[in-house]
Amino acid sequence: MAAMNEITIAETGLGALKMLMEAAGGVGKAYENRTKGSPAQRVGRFIYWEIAYNALMVDLSRGLMPPRVIATRHEWDQPGRAETLAQLLSAIETGKVAAPYLELDSYDRLLTNSIANIGVRFRGEDRDIISRLAGLFRDSEAVLRRHLFSAEQQKRLGAAIEENRAKEPRPLTFLDRCANAAFCVPVWVVLIPNLWLLYDRAMKALEQKRS
Repeated sequence: MAAMNEITIAETGLGALKMLMEAAGGVGKAYENRTKGSPAQRVGRFIYWEIAYNALMVDLSRGLMPPRVIATRHEWDQPGRAETLAQLLSAIETGKVAAPYLELDSYDRLLTNSIANIGVRFRGEDRDIISRLAGLFRDSEAVLRRHLFSAEQQKRLGAAIEENRAKEPRPLTFLDRCANAAFCVPVWVVLIPNLWLLYDRAMKALEQKRS
């Protein structure tokens, strides 16, 4: 898979999410189901589609240059979401569903373009980090799927998720890893030496003109 940009990934992710909704009985049916059932089930459906979307998007974002996490937590951050989910899930299941959200901020920091992360970028470990987060979202999706959909819908959703799962990105070359690491170099590291070189040349030119 060639390197992608954010727009391509968003279009691909939304298209895949639509296919998942079709697998659950159609986009209209999926939207209708969000308004049915107990309050906990309605909340669960809102969060389920966000988690399914994140699982797809995070997997796709491995193909960015440099790789970085693209995910949303809008639904999860709504008041009372975690408490309501606890009515549907056991303690262990709640932990699995919450895991990717609990780690999302940490992963964002791990992949920040800062000088401390040059090694992570250069060694290509950024893709490994993102792959782990994508796995957490897939585990979270699988737990919620079992509690929110019929057996037939679960089967169709599982097949659709595997069908739309991102292909493995092409291996990073040495030049790719160097370019990704370069994003972590602060601007001043490049700017100050260049300014000093420009100043030095200007001073030498003035001296030659006077002599």
